[in-house]
Amino acid sequence: MTAGFPVWLRSAAIALASCGCLVSLSAVAAEDAAAEYAIRWSAVDGGPQSIKELKALLQIGKAKKKSFEVRYFSVDLPAGAPGAGDLIARERTEKGKTESMIKLRSTEPFPAAGGLAEWRCPFISESGRKHEVDIGWTGKDTFARKYSKSCEADGVLAKAVPASYAVKPVGCVNSVRREEGKGITIERWKFANGETVFEVSMKGNDTRVDHERFDKTVVRPIIRQGAKPLSDSKTQLGSQC
Repeated sequence: MTAGFPVWLRSAAIALASCGCLVSLSAVAAEDAAAEYAIRWSAVDGGPQSIKELKALLQIGKAKKKSFEVRYFSVDLPAGAPGAGDLIARERTEKGKTESMIKLRSTEPFPAAGGLAEWRCPFISESGRKHEVDIGWTGKDTFARKYSKSCEADGVLAKAVPASYAVKPVGCVNSVRREEGKGITIERWKFANGETVFEVSMKGNDTRVDHERFDKTVVRPIIRQGAKPLSDSKTQLGSQC
C-alpha cells in the first residue's frame, strides 16, 4: 500500500501499522506530503519566451490572470530562536494591497521534536500557513528537494512581526505576471537586475505519481523547447539589484 510514497512516508506507514494506528495514515499523507513542483529558466538562455507560448505548449486554455510586485527582506532571528535553515521574508503587492510571507526552508525534513520543530510563525496575526516540500528541477533529470514551513499575514512586513526580527528591505522591486489553468501555474518574473525568468509549477503531493506527471506533462515539453533549468531560487534572483 505504500509503494508510491517516498521513503520517509513509507517509514511512517510502517510505524503506524506496528502500533495499530493505520487509521491516521491518510491524515499524515495529506498534511506532511503536500508538495509544489517547479521548473524555472532564464529567457536569455532559450526555451519558451512568453506566457502565451507556454499556454499553447502545455495546452492550457482559459486561465486566471494576476499581476503583482514582490519585494524581499532580510530578517534577524531573535535570541533563542532555532537557527538552522534559511529564513525567507517577502511582501507581495497587488492592486494596492500588500500581503507578507515568512518561510523557513531546510534541505532536510523537519524533525518531530527539538530544533526546527520548535520554530513558530512570528506574525502577530497570521492569515494562513503551509507546510510542504518544494521540488525544483535543476537539469533534465535532476531536481532538488527542500522542506518548508511558511505563514502569511495581511499588511506590510515591518508591522506584521515583532521589532526583534529587525526587518530590512533588500531594495529590489520585482514584477510578476501569473496565469493559472488546469492545475498549472505559469509566472513571468522581471527581476530588478533586468533578467526575465519563467517558472511553471504544480501543486500536488510528494509521490512518484505526481512527480512523474509533472516531469512528463511539464518538464519534458519545456526542455525540448530549449529551456535550461535554473538552480537559483526566486528569492536568490529577486534579491540581486
